Amino acid sequence: MNGEDRNGVRPDTGGSAEKPDDGRHLIARPKMSRENRAKQFAPFAALSGLAAALLAKEFEVSEAAETVRTEAEDAPP
Repeated sequence: MNGEDRNGVRPDTGGSAEKPDDGRHLIARPKMSRENRAKQFAPFAALSGLAAALLAKEFEVSEAAETVRTEAEDAPP
């Protein structure tokens, strides 16, 4: 096994696997349009639902503040 473990990693290389250069990085691909590149990331929304959650929380806080204000106005001096 040429001094490699079963995963093809040589212990004397700091754990990195040495891969032969097969030339795949030299193959040119057609350029992708800006529109198609943007489409790749369009469905991803890491914080989906955040805006709705913030609005709901803002409503809760404003309702609670209004209740406190009303109770303070109705309280005897």
